Parts: sequence; C-alpha cells; structure tokens
Amino acid sequence: TDLDGHGEKAYDFDGTGDYVDIPDFRPQAGYSFTIHAKFDDTTGALEMAYAQRHVPRMYLGASGGNSFIRGGDDTGNLSASLSSGEFHSLICVTDSSSYEGFVDGTSIGTRTSIGWSGSNEGCAIGAYNSTSPDAQSNFMAGQVDDVMRFKRALGQAEINWISSERGIVRPYDPYNPVAWWCPSLDFPNAGTDYLMDLARTNHGTLTNMVAADDWVIDTERGGTRKITLDGSNDYISISDLSMEGGVPFTISFWANLDSEDQNALQYVVSAGASGNHKWGVWVGGSWVTSTRSIGLYEFNTNTGTYTANDTFSSADRGKWMHLVVTFDGTSEVAFYRDAGLITNQTSDIAASFLSTDSLRIGIRHDNIHAFPGGVDDLRIYDKVLPIEAIKNLASKRGWTPEETTTITTASDAAATTIFPFWAIMNDNNSFG
Repeated sequence: TDLDGHGEKAYDFDGTGDYVDIPDFRPQAGYSFTIHAKFDDTTGALEMAYAQRHVPRMYLGASGGNSFIRGGDDTGNLSASLSSGEFHSLICVTDSSSYEGFVDGTSIGTRTSIGWSGSNEGCAIGAYNSTSPDAQSNFMAGQVDDVMRFKRALGQAEINWISSERGIVRPYDPYNPVAWWCPSLDFPNAGTDYLMDLARTNHGTLTNMVAADDWVIDTERGGTRKITLDGSNDYISISDLSMEGGVPFTISFWANLDSEDQNALQYVVSAGASGNHKWGVWVGGSWVTSTRSIGLYEFNTNTGTYTANDTFSSADRGKWMHLVVTFDGTSEVAFYRDAGLITNQTSDIAASFLSTDSLRIGIRHDNIHAFPGGVDDLRIYDKVLPIEAIKNLASKRGWTPEETTTITTASDAAATTIFPFWAIMNDNNSFG
C-alpha cells in the first residue's frame, strides 16, 4: 500500500533481486512506453524501472541523479534531473529513426535510433533483463506503477494527461468512436484553449474564444464544465479528422440552444473548405422550415438538405437535448431526439461526405451560421449505432458503461456485461 498514492497500490522492489519478467514483449517503431517510478536513491549507479532485452534496447531508469531513457539506441541516452523518493513519469515515444524522452510530461530531447528489428526476447520491470537466464542486473530499489505500452506515438496532450496522475484511465465507450469531445468530463486541459479528443488524437483548438469565459461551470453536472459558443464567430477547429464518402456514420451530441432566431441555420458540426464536398449538421430555425429543427446539409454539386422537423418551442431554450444523425453509407439518413426517432429519409448522398479539410464544432465550414449555446459530448462513429446504444448515449451527458449494468446490442439479443477496466489493458481498439 502506497501512502503517497493515497492508499493505492504499487510494486515495491528491494534493489537486490526483485523484478517482473515479461516474455515475448518487444518495442516497435511508432510505439510509446510509459511508467511511473519512484527511486529510493537516484544518485547511484544505473537502476532500471523498465528494460527491454538486448538490441534494440528500451530503457527507462535512473542514474547519477538523472533519468536514463534509451529507445532503440545502443550507446546514448536522454537524461534530466530526478528527485529521490518521489514518483516521476518516464515516457519514451519512438518512430522508425528516432526516439523522444519525457520526464513528468516535459520533453528532454530526441536521439537517433538504430532501428527496431531483432529482439523478441521480452522485458523486465525493476531490472535489466539479460538474455541469459538468471543474469538480471541493475536492480531497482523503489516503487513502480502504471506501466503502459501504446501501439502508436502519444501526442503531447496525452503525455500531459498520463504524467499528471498515476493510474489515470481514459473514459471508455464500448461502441468505439473515431472521435469524442466531451467538455463536461472535465479532464486535464479543461479551461484552456485545447479540447481533448477522448477517443484518439483528433484534438480541437478553441478559435475566437476566451477560455476563461467559454469553459463554463455547469450545475447540471455538479460543477463540471461545458463549452459555450457565442453564435457569432466562436468555433473549435479539429484539423486531423475527415469524413469519407460511402462510409456509414453516427454523429451524437448534446446541444443547449440559447437563441430563438427562427431564420438562421445554426451549425453544431461541419467540415470542408474547398471544392464540392462539404457538409454540416445544424440545429435551430432555418429558411427550410418555419419551425426549429435538426438537419443534415450537404454541399455537393447537387446540393441537398435533409431535415427532421421536430418543433422546438421557446420553452426548450436553455435545456439540453440529445441529438443523433445516422447515415448508412449509401442512402438512408435518420434523425433522433432524446433517443426517439424523428424521421428517416432516403437519398443518394454517399459521395457528399468526403472532406480532407478540418472539421469544425460550432460554425459552418465557411464561418457563417454559428451556433449560439452549449455543446457537449460530441461523438463520431464510423458505423450506424443500434437504438440500444443511442438510448445509452441519451441517458446522460458523458455516458460511460460504468453507469449501467448491461448493454444489449443489435447483433446479440442477450444482455452483455461490460467490464470497463479492460480499456486500460488494451489500446488501438483491441477491446475484449
């Protein structure tokens, strides 16, 4: 039991022979390795918190009062000052020709890698894992926690997140969104000009917005946050996400309308900047219908509008609604409000959903028809979700399966128990 971690657990190594052996576990180009380690004394000879056997070497340790980080390098290492008796986050991010080290979230430099072919002989936690049986060395005296390997390069926001707290767990959505922005979950970077993608790395940047004013305390969720948009020029830009033509999708989000303007489209999400392929999802009044509605607009050569006429009265102002748009990849569009089907429509619009330009939250692609109000828990999936999933998402902003005991899927009529902790054990969609 680790009192520094408020009663949580940690592995404790004695520095003379303790270690954990992990066979058949090798580094790869483009992988990331993270560990939280507390060395009893960082000032002595090299001690290994994590070590990969033989070449290519992957070391996360301490020596001479400094970190010792090596990734795919046979001779050098990256170092920064480490305090004895305190937990530090040590991270190594690799690519095909180099590696970068991080201590407590801060980059300490990069070095050339000699490559990632060869070794498949496993690794050790708490010692240097020799290729010879029972020949381990460089034993660590101290504690280790939260060892993770990612099958991709971590971004700086994720490194900050992992470094900020031992045992931090990314929220788990069993339906596997390709993007998920949820201000109300209030994770690190809340209150800044940065909006973290909880699913992958499609992070957003607040544009024309003042973080102190637009991250707003939201009493509905007990003091956590929401993003507010002014309906003029506020929006959030996501540069790394594009939609592909002919691919099914579901867009799920919560919206809180402030404006009663009956004569304006108000875009919650859109994409595209040039050419014929642009699209957007709007909520509010429009020239298409005299009532408030939700709509899917595509700006292709044959421009079309797909509208779900669901009247929003003035009494709805300031209230959260859960809204969903699904597209089957070929012809059918369906709209839901608070898990109730409003309408579905058929039209050949598959080619319209193709954009390599940035996605925007809160405004149309050409910076008009801005959305006035609150937006939260926007998730994008590369499939059509079944109604059971839509009901779960509509049950609460920031829904995760910890808040339910069972989930029924369209492909399995029987209830399936979800074990959220599995999300910590796997990465890159390797769910069990």
